[in-house]
Amino acid sequence: MAPPTGATALERIVSLTGALAERTPPIARELDPEDAAEAILEQLRAWGYLDTIPGS
Repeated sequence: MAPPTGATALERIVSLTGALAERTPPIARELDPEDAAEAILEQLRAWGYLDTIPGS
């Protein structure tokens, strides 16, 4: 594994952690169990972990 890039310790930590990478912000919701399960599946689909909707 190559060492992290950066001239300073901070730059190397940012490089290692990806702290400045663009990403989807977390979403806090209070949902009943069925809606919570659907929200989880929807997010997994958005991230590319699930390809299809069951029963479709």
